Formats: sequence, structure tokens, C-alpha cells
Amino acid sequence: IGGKSGSEQTGTACGTVVILATGNVTVTGGDGLGSTSDGVDIGGGFGTQKGDDGQGIRPSTDGTYTVYGNLELPCDITIPQDATVVIPEGASLTVPQGTTLTNNGTILVQGGEIEGTVSGNPPTYPSKVTVSFSQNEQAVTSVPYGSTVTITATMEKAETAANTLEVDPGMVGFYLGEHIQYGILVGTDDVEIVDGVYTAAVDVTLDDEKGVTGVGTITITADFGGYAPDGDESGDSLAPKIGRAQLTVTKDDSALDLTAKKGGEETTTFTYDDTITIEGSVKGAEDSANTLNLEQNTAQLYCGETPLGQAVNVVDGSFTLTYDTSEKGIPIGNQTLTVKYGGSGIFNESS
Repeated sequence: IGGKSGSEQTGTACGTVVILATGNVTVTGGDGLGSTSDGVDIGGGFGTQKGDDGQGIRPSTDGTYTVYGNLELPCDITIPQDATVVIPEGASLTVPQGTTLTNNGTILVQGGEIEGTVSGNPPTYPSKVTVSFSQNEQAVTSVPYGSTVTITATMEKAETAANTLEVDPGMVGFYLGEHIQYGILVGTDDVEIVDGVYTAAVDVTLDDEKGVTGVGTITITADFGGYAPDGDESGDSLAPKIGRAQLTVTKDDSALDLTAKKGGEETTTFTYDDTITIEGSVKGAEDSANTLNLEQNTAQLYCGETPLGQAVNVVDGSFTLTYDTSEKGIPIGNQTLTVKYGGSGIFNESS
């Protein structure tokens, strides 16, 4: 379909051609009269010089329709349900006043331009998803294990093709891992539009309950289900897309919660031949800076720099230390005893 070809003359130009169908369109190559390279022979004719392709909407071999040239609709047109019309880079579609374009399918603006009023479904723009991390409203690229981080997905128009994913339109799913099919869903949020910026955010505590089993670099994948304004809602229609970002999880500073006991009763006063029992637990601390020479996941009791008894293992964050004062490692009088913790795979050392 298009301009006339000739071996000794310039190919003639093609005018306006609009092809839309309610069913499947089978596209095959013709006798070379057209000018496109995808097997769809619609456009200017061949000759000593190729004729101008003109403008229009033509079927593509992938089952969609493509706007080519700078098309100004010559009459009222309805895009059928389930039909997708792509406006690629370099092409434009103009709906002049007095002409109606009814979109019952999808108009995907993929680098091109559309002007005028569209009835029915609004045009859809490919989206770009950017994932970022923050704590206390400050951007971060690394956080301690066990801390809570805000994960934000920001969506904007893009010129690349969209991909259909797992969540519903108007939502973002956040996954631990590079692939949503195999990742761990850590939260979902509805898309919010403020001053033209599309965002969704969740607060996630980075611990084993969320699949973060230790320190290192993790990948967060944001699955944007697309967005289409409904009723009085504002904003452009955006196609589904995913975005990824990496975050470094570091060891958290630790703090010790200690209780001294004698015979099961809390006390800080002991006499010789008493056995001192120290019950302790390890938790995260915001501020701690210690350099200790202990094996990880162990705790040791000290008087000054002198160790008392043997180091014990810390199990599930708890430990118990005992010392028999008859061993005379603690001088008579008021003494300060210190418990030193050797740290672990997720906690720094502390005392």
C-alpha cells in the first residue's frame, strides 16, 4: 500500500494510510512496493529515489500498530479494545479540533509525541523506576543490620518499552533480590502523586525476618504495576516497569544488658566464697566504639584487665558468666567488673 514504484523514475509519495482492526491482522511482505524493513509494505514507492512515506497507522509484525510520520487524524477514529498503537521516536499523532479519537485499547507513547484530546483510555507512557534508601529523611547507601530503612520508588516517564510484572496497577511491590519471581516480598505501597512526582515507599527492618541473614550487599527490586488516572485523579498513565538498587548492610553497634546475682537474687555486694553470676543479653546500640580481642559470639568477665574465669558462648543473644570469689581474683573493696563481648556476624564488639 503506498506510492507507485518505477525503475527509471522517482517513487511517488504515499498519502495518509490508517489501518486498524478489531481482530488479528496478518502482516507479510509484498512485492517491494513499500518502504519499511519489517515486512510491512506501506509507504512511499521505490525508484531512482524513494518516495515520501507519508503518515498514518499501520500494523506491525508483533501484533501492534505503529504511527509513522506526522499524522493529523483526517476523521474520527476508534482504537479497538485490545489493540495497541505505538507512537515511536520521530513520529507524532495530532487530534485536531472537531475530530474525535476514542481509545478503547492502548496508546503507548514510546518516544514520540501526541497532541489533542483523547477520549476513553488516556495515552500510556513507558516508565522509569528509581529506587533509593533513607533513614531519618537522609539518603543512605549503607545501614547497620537490624535497623529500619525507608525504601522509596520514584516513577517517571521514560522512552523505553514497558514490561508487565506481578503487582496491581497503582501499586509498587518491593522485593529482596534481583528477580521478583524468586525474591522475598518485603512490602507494598500505593502510588502517590505529589507535585507531579510519582512515589511509593515502605519502611523495612533489615533482619532475618525479612530475609536479611547477615551483613553485605543486598539488592532491592521495585515492581511498579503501572498507573492510570481514574475519575478526578491527576497524572499521566504510566506503563509497568521495574527498578533496582543496592544497599550495603553493615554490622550494628552492640550494647550489653547485665544483671549481677548471688544465689538467684540481684545484688552488687559479695563476700569471699560467694559465686558471682552475671546474666547478660546483647542488643543493638546506636553509639558504641570498642576494640576487643575476643572470639566472636563470646563474652568474658574482667576485673580491670584481668580475665575472671572462662569466656562463654553467646547463644540467641544471651549468656551467663559465673566466678567463684574464693579464687581471689578480685581484691577486697569496691571494684568495677567489666563484661566484654566479642561481637558477631551482625554486631560489633562492646563492653
